[in-house]
Amino acid sequence: MLKNVVTDDAMEDVATGNARQAISVNSLRPVGWLELIGSLLAIAGVLGSVLSGYHAREWQASASDFKTLYASAQCFRQHIDPYDFHNIAAVFAAHRVVPPVSWYAHAPVYPPFTLAVLAPLTLIPMVQAIYLWMALSGILLAAAVFLLTRAAEQLFRLALSWRLALIALFAASPLLSFSLEMGNVSAVVAALLIAAVVLSHTSPQFKTLPPVAVALALLLKPHLALWVVLAFLVSRHTQGRRLAVSSATLFLGSVLCIGLWMAAHHQLSPEINSYRAMVHQEISGGSMDPANHELVAVTAQITSLASLLGYWLTGAPLTLFSATLLLTFFTVLFYFSLRLEKQENPLLLQVGAWSAFGLIATYHRAHDGLILLILLPWLLSLFRQSWKNPVALSVTFLLFAESGPSLGAYTNFARIHGLASIAHFLLYRQSALIAVLLAVILTSVTIHQAAKREVASS
Repeated sequence: MLKNVVTDDAMEDVATGNARQAISVNSLRPVGWLELIGSLLAIAGVLGSVLSGYHAREWQASASDFKTLYASAQCFRQHIDPYDFHNIAAVFAAHRVVPPVSWYAHAPVYPPFTLAVLAPLTLIPMVQAIYLWMALSGILLAAAVFLLTRAAEQLFRLALSWRLALIALFAASPLLSFSLEMGNVSAVVAALLIAAVVLSHTSPQFKTLPPVAVALALLLKPHLALWVVLAFLVSRHTQGRRLAVSSATLFLGSVLCIGLWMAAHHQLSPEINSYRAMVHQEISGGSMDPANHELVAVTAQITSLASLLGYWLTGAPLTLFSATLLLTFFTVLFYFSLRLEKQENPLLLQVGAWSAFGLIATYHRAHDGLILLILLPWLLSLFRQSWKNPVALSVTFLLFAESGPSLGAYTNFARIHGLASIAHFLLYRQSALIAVLLAVILTSVTIHQAAKREVASS
C-alpha cells in the first residue's frame, strides 16, 4: 500500500519547491492576498457559527473549558489554591456565571505555569475574557491556515485552487469548531505550533517568532507541544534543532521564573501537591481513568493507547502492555526519523507523525488532534497526483471522522446479533482507535520514506 505514498513526480515537485524555501512571507505574489482574505473569512465563518446564540454567562457548555481554566488562573493570581473546586466555584459565583452541574470532567488539569501565563486575562471579567480569548484564537488560527497555504505553494507547488481547498478543509474540521466552542487552549496551541513549523521551514529570516511561539505553546499545553519539539530534534535540519533548543531554553527559563515567583509567595510546594492530587484523582476513577466508560462526544474522547486498552485491561497488565507497545512504537519512529537526514521535505510529515504518536502516548482529548491539520499541504499534494492514493484517503478520512456516527446508529448496530460488544467498544473508544490508526499510518509512511531514501543513496 505504501508504494503509492509519494510518486516520483511528487518528489520532483517537492525538490523544486525546496529551492524556493527562502521566499519571504512578506514578498508574496498578489495572489497571496486571496489566500489571506480566504483564511480570515473562513475562520470568521467558523467563529460566527460558534458564537451564534452563544450565551457565555447562562449556558454551561459555552466556553466550558476556558471558564474553568479562567477561574483556576484567577485563584492562582490571588494566591489561593487553584485546584480546589470550592475556590473555583467561588470565582464563577463572583462573575455571575453559571457553574457546571457537576465538577466531574471539569477539573483544571493544567500545571501552575499554564495558570501563570493565563493569569493576566483574569484582570478583566470572565465573560469579556471569553470573547477576548475567542478573538485571539480566531486570529491565530487564521494566521496558521494562511501560512499553511504558503507552505502548500512553496514546498509542494500546489496551485491556487488547491490552496483554497486547503483553507476550506481546515475550517471544516469538526475538531476546530468543537475546540472553539469549548474555549480550549488546543486551538491556540495548534495555531502557534503550525505557524512555528511553517515559518522555520520556509522563512528562515523569521528567527525570533518560531521559538517564542513554541515556548508559549509549551507553557500552555506542554504535553502537546513536546512532541513537536522532539520532531524538530530528530529532523536533522539545523534550523529545526536550533528551534528545539531555543524554544526549550525559553520554556525552562519561564518555568524557573514562575517557580521562583511562586516560592516567594509560598505557593510552590502547596500548589504542586494540590495539582498532583487533582491529576491522581482524575486518573483514579475520574474522567481520565483509562477504564472509564463515560459517554461523551467523539471530539472530547481520550485518545491515549492506555484508554484504548483500558476498555479491557486494568491495573498492572494495562500499565505493562501499554508501556511495552509505546516503547516499541517510540523506538521505531525515532530510528526511522533519524534516517531521513537528507529527505527533501520531511518536517511537516514528521511533525504530524510525532504529534500522532503523542496523542496515544500521553493524555489528550480528541480536539488536541488539531495539530494534525499541519498535514493538509502534504495530503493535497498526494491527491493532486492521484485521487486514489490509499494513504491520502485513509489519513484524510480519519482526520475528519471525529464527528462520528450518531448514537442511534450505534444502537442499531448493537442490535445485530453478535455485534453488540463491538458497537459498545466503538461507542466509548472511537477517538482512541482513530488516533492509534493515524499513528500507525504516519509511522509507516516515515519507515517507507526512510527506506526509499536509503535505496536511492545506495
